[in-house]
Parts: sequence; C-alpha cells; structure tokens
Amino acid sequence: MNIVITNVSIVKFTKENKTVTYKYKDEENNEFEGHMTNEAPIESVIKRLHDAHYQLDKIIYIESDTIREREARIDNLTSAEYLRSLINRYCEENGYQIPEYDEMTDSVRISNEPNAREVSESVFKVYNRVVQLSRENDEVNIFVESNGGGRYVLTM
Repeated sequence: MNIVITNVSIVKFTKENKTVTYKYKDEENNEFEGHMTNEAPIESVIKRLHDAHYQLDKIIYIESDTIREREARIDNLTSAEYLRSLINRYCEENGYQIPEYDEMTDSVRISNEPNAREVSESVFKVYNRVVQLSRENDEVNIFVESNGGGRYVLTM
C-alpha cells in the first residue's frame, strides 16, 4: 500500500482572479503544474509509482481550521475538496487509478497556529492510522508531501 500524507494548502488567486500556478520538477526531471502547492508533488508521486508498476492507494489529509472552513471560491468547494477534484481529474486524464481518500481520518484537524501539543496530537492521529493500515497490508510505503500549510508536518 502506498500512502501520501499531505498538509492541505489554501487556493491562492492572482489579481486577475485566476488561480496561481505552481510548478514542480521531480528527481526524474518530470515537470508538473498545479493550482495548489500540494497538487503537483502528489501528481509526481502518482506518476512515479505508476511508472514503477505501482499505484498511490490512499491520501491522508491534514487540514487547518482555515482550510476546513474556507471555500476555495471554485464551485463552492473547500480547498480539500478542490484538491481531491484536481487529483481525480489528473488520474482520469492519464489513465491512473484514483487514490482513496482515507475515511478513517477523513482529515486530521489542526488549528491555524497550533501549539506543540496540537501538533503532537495530529501526528499521532496519522501515526495510529498508518499503524492500523500496516496491520491490514503486508507493506506500507509513506510519502510525506509538505508543500502545503504549516511546515510543522515535518515533525512526522
């Protein structure tokens, strides 16, 4: 099982009210573009796994209060819902399997300016879920995408 853990970012707009485009180049020099800081790196993981004859099975979201409460201003979706739609579209357009969005955690919630205790609690929620998944699967590979949101996700 291959899992991405991501700290969902907000959708940013230009002065012309268009989404900002982020670019990402992976180790194989594949270039990816996305409308959220999370999008391109996750797409890179999906492509690299596919090229190695694997797939991304699951995405675990970490969401701040702002991400949960604020709409992305696109089709009345939250940032997490918008990210999900972007990843789904990328997979459909490229013939990749759409990853599952973890229902047990749905999203791990964290405040906008978390203290050390809140960061630890969020990390342990993710840890407990990964332990559970490792009991259900022979092998679990974890990819931590840390472009979006607070960089405290690197505590993991």
